[in-house]
Amino acid sequence: MSRLAVPMRGLAATLAAKFGKSVIITYRTAGTYDVATGASVPGTSTATVKAVVEDYDESEVAGLVEHGDIKITIPQQGVTLPKPDDTVTVDAVVHEIVNVEEVAAGVDTVLYVLQVRR
Repeated sequence: MSRLAVPMRGLAATLAAKFGKSVIITYRTAGTYDVATGASVPGTSTATVKAVVEDYDESEVAGLVEHGDIKITIPQQGVTLPKPDDTVTVDAVVHEIVNVEEVAAGVDTVLYVLQVRR
């Protein structure tokens, strides 16, 4: 682990605790095979984490970022990497993850920045 990763992870967690709110990440999993229907039944797992939730600045709205998209910053510490097609629930509203950016200190991921859309 890089020398910067430990203090950066701690800082990210402290900022999320102070300025963030609880959000629920719902991970879609492979699920199980239903013999009766012959189809795969998708599964889910959830994690409640502290995250900083903010609107995109007007200057960031271009290309893949649309009006109404939300930026969610989550400390990596103890959080499984979210992926597009997973969802994040913020204030009882479910948002689809559009993009995930991993922010690193050296070679170690310290936080995830999620672009989500209703």
